[in-house]
Amino acid sequence: MKSKKVLSLLLACAVTVSMGTTVFASTEDQIAAAQAQKQEALAGLAQAQANISGLESKKQELESYLAELNSQYNELTDSISQLSIEAAEKEEELKNVKAQLEVAKQNAQDQYEAMKIRIQYMYEHGGSTMLEMLLSSDNLSDFMNQANNVATISTYDRNMLKKYEETQEAIKTQETQVEEESASIGNLLTEKSSKQQEVQNLVASTSDNINSYVNQISASQEEADALMAQVNNADSSISQLMEQAEAERAAAELWTLAKSAEEKSAAESEKIREAAREEMDSLRSHAEDRLEEAADRIVERIVNG
Repeated sequence: MKSKKVLSLLLACAVTVSMGTTVFASTEDQIAAAQAQKQEALAGLAQAQANISGLESKKQELESYLAELNSQYNELTDSISQLSIEAAEKEEELKNVKAQLEVAKQNAQDQYEAMKIRIQYMYEHGGSTMLEMLLSSDNLSDFMNQANNVATISTYDRNMLKKYEETQEAIKTQETQVEEESASIGNLLTEKSSKQQEVQNLVASTSDNINSYVNQISASQEEADALMAQVNNADSSISQLMEQAEAERAAAELWTLAKSAEEKSAAESEKIREAAREEMDSLRSHAEDRLEEAADRIVERIVNG
C-alpha cells in the first residue's frame, strides 16, 4: 500500500517537476510550518502540565488540611458529647445537693422548733424575760447567739443545733463547688461548640477550595489533551509531508536523469548524423574522382585510336 502511495507521488511529482523546485520548496515550507506549530503546541503542553502539577500539589495540601480538620471536628464532637454527659451529671448532682440542703434546713428548723418547745416548757414557771428573748429570735443564727448566753440550754440541743448548722454550711460549700464546676463545664462546652462551628466552617470552605482546584485541574487537563492532539496531528502532518518531500526529491532526481539521458541521446544522434554526412561526402568525392579518371581514359583511347 505504501509503495503504491510513493509511486503515485513519484508520478505526480514527475508531471509537475518541470516547474522547477517550486513544489519541493513549498513542501519544505509546509514541514517548517508544521514543526513550528508542533513546538508551539509542545510549549503550551509543558505549561499546561506545569499548571496541573502545581494545582495537584495545592489540592493535596488542602486535602491533608481537610483530613486534619475532620479529625479535629471528630475530636471536638467526642469532647462535646462527653462534656454534655458531665454537664447533665453535674446538673443532677446540683439538684441532689440543693435537695440535701433543703432537707438540712428543714431538719435544723424542726430542731429549732423542738428546742423552742422544750425551752418554753422549761421556762414556763420562771425566767419569762429569758423566754421572751428566746421566743423573739428571728432566725436560727439569732437564736444561737442568744442561746449561747443561756446557760440552761441543754448540751444536747446546743450540739444538735451546731451539727445542723455545720451540715448546712457543708452543703452550701458543696453547692457552691458544684455550681462552679457546672459553670466551668458549661463554659468549656460553649467554647468547644464554638470551636466546632469554626472547624465546620473551615471544613466547608476547604472543601469548596478543593472542588475549585478539581475544576481547574479538569480544565487544564482538557487543555493539555487538546494540545497533545495538536502535537500528534503535527507529527502526522510532518511525517506525511516528509514522505511527500522525499517523493518529490526522488521524482526530481528521476526527471533530471531522464532529461540528462535525453540530452545525451540527442547529442549522440547528432554525432552519428555528422559522421554519416562526412562519410557520404567522402564517398561522393571518391566516386567523382573515379568517374573523372574513367572519362579521361576513354578520351585518351579515342584520340589514340
